[in-house]
Amino acid sequence: MNTLDIDLEAMMSDPYPTFAELRADEQWRWSDQLKMWLVSRYDDVVFVDENPDIFSLQVPNNLMTRTVGTAMVRLDGAAHQRIRTASGEPLKRRAVQRDWKKVITDLVEELVSPLRTRTSAELMTDVASPLTGACLREVIGLLDATPADIERWSGAFIAGLINNSDDPQVWANARLASDEVRASVESNLIRVRKDPDASVISSMADAHPADALSVEEISSNIRLMIAGGFNDARDALATLPWLLMKHPDARDRVFNDPKAFERAIDESVRWLTPIGSYPRVLAQDYSSPSADLKAGDRVLVIAASANHDDTKFPDPGRFDIDRPNLDEHLGFSVGAHYCLGNHLVRGMMRVLTPALLELPGIAPAADPEFTGWQFRAPVSVPVILDPTQNEQVS
Repeated sequence: MNTLDIDLEAMMSDPYPTFAELRADEQWRWSDQLKMWLVSRYDDVVFVDENPDIFSLQVPNNLMTRTVGTAMVRLDGAAHQRIRTASGEPLKRRAVQRDWKKVITDLVEELVSPLRTRTSAELMTDVASPLTGACLREVIGLLDATPADIERWSGAFIAGLINNSDDPQVWANARLASDEVRASVESNLIRVRKDPDASVISSMADAHPADALSVEEISSNIRLMIAGGFNDARDALATLPWLLMKHPDARDRVFNDPKAFERAIDESVRWLTPIGSYPRVLAQDYSSPSADLKAGDRVLVIAASANHDDTKFPDPGRFDIDRPNLDEHLGFSVGAHYCLGNHLVRGMMRVLTPALLELPGIAPAADPEFTGWQFRAPVSVPVILDPTQNEQVS
């Protein structure tokens, strides 16, 4: 067995050299630290995702189930589809356009307007985090929660999802957040059953009358949406404007070409890949030319490595909206578990990005520091502004 000793601390700062080492060596590498086979090449990641009969999502004693409960991303087949159907209608492209575009636009204006008179800003804390929290509050339908609650809950859940050291305080924080989300779900279920609306919780409450979702099923999947949905959106919302500020030719194009804008969104989530990895378990023995995997073995699918596989995306560290195969990126996953919230994230990026880039004199104050490999994000995205450019020449 070809094992790999991983410097997990170094990967938090910059995982890409380790990913490149993984891809350049054997197809499957075993990590004694993680007790998993590591899947890092683009074609292999797609193969695992497209073969759930071999690589099951039902990983026993996994960190996600311990953190949020049994959620749809740990279910296969009909069980997965039952939850996805119940929660997916409010997140479809037409629903985002019909029900949430004005909500997003109003929230963006509320957050961006004060920046027009400032000389500096930090895009994560000033805009991306509060916008994501407020938007998820509305779309999910947890109207008794605050945007800060959504952010705090997400932080507690994400910490649980990467709690490989089994830190008891992390579990205590996750349990508290889990209990608070369930209490909010219960109170809002009462509300939407009396007065249905366009929210996810209303859709879930009304789904499958002959086999209604339980309160815990609804709560577990809403916890999942808070965990991944907050991080994915927040990090993408702050990263794309910075990337476009660093690439003025692309910035000019996205303002004049909607197709270029969509490609910029795709390239930014390929370049960053906020959800960098996820586990699977072997449902049966599987042999490849490089390794013999046994039923019960665990596999870590590293989507962030696949999105930087230079055999698929040449010069992967470069931001390039003209990549010919950009539609094949894995930033929103692939197959049956394609990101349910991708249209909402895109909708938020379409509104916020031009609003920020139209701010007077906006420019990067410094390059962000990015951290993490399972969940990678900018620590901060500082910008400078010039409010004097608001003055109109008569």
